[in-house]
Amino acid sequence: MTCLLVILSGFTSMVKAQIQLGLESGLTENFVATNYSSSAKNYVSGTGYYEALVIAMPLKKDFGIVLLPGIMQKNYVVNGLGGLSAITTRFQNLYLQMPVLIKKIIVKHLNLYVEAGAFAGYWMSSDINGTLPDIFSVSSTSTQEQMFSLTTYQQHYLFKSQDKRFDFGYVAGIGLSRRFTQSMCMNFGIRLYYSLYSQIKEQDIQIDKFNNTVAASLGFTIKLP
Repeated sequence: MTCLLVILSGFTSMVKAQIQLGLESGLTENFVATNYSSSAKNYVSGTGYYEALVIAMPLKKDFGIVLLPGIMQKNYVVNGLGGLSAITTRFQNLYLQMPVLIKKIIVKHLNLYVEAGAFAGYWMSSDINGTLPDIFSVSSTSTQEQMFSLTTYQQHYLFKSQDKRFDFGYVAGIGLSRRFTQSMCMNFGIRLYYSLYSQIKEQDIQIDKFNNTVAASLGFTIKLP
């Protein structure tokens, strides 16, 4: 027992000496992959934001472990087609997320690195806004075509029983780091988050929607004393 405590104490001291803490934030571009096809609408990528705490622990031989607990928007837009082209619906989806990455420096003099790992997430909230035809503003043209004015709307989405709020998938990225002081380092990276879980639970007629998100971020880490 005493031996185990000594080993644990030594490991804890080593981790504390190496661990780095920091923050990073950036922009996301989310693409929806779906098996649903329609002649009336299509899915377009949406831009959002990303913020995370950085917990990094360098290992031997240019390897390291990185944890990134934070929040990420995975937004998208649904546009109408044909006669419905003026109808637009924007979905702003906020996720609580925990990626775990293995980091490897591949070009030392440039501090260029690659990352790979997995992430788990939880769909926290969703807001919807867009444009719809105003049915009370119908007018007719000289050719007897009916015309509608457009009205905007905004609402908070209420989750339904078929929504799958847990998310899981793979993540990979590439980045550059630059050390400004002995203890402070700046990082710029681009990561791809590939979700393995659909936003919709299994049902008789299965419609799947997967998030594929690209995140570009800038941040810093400070080595603990």
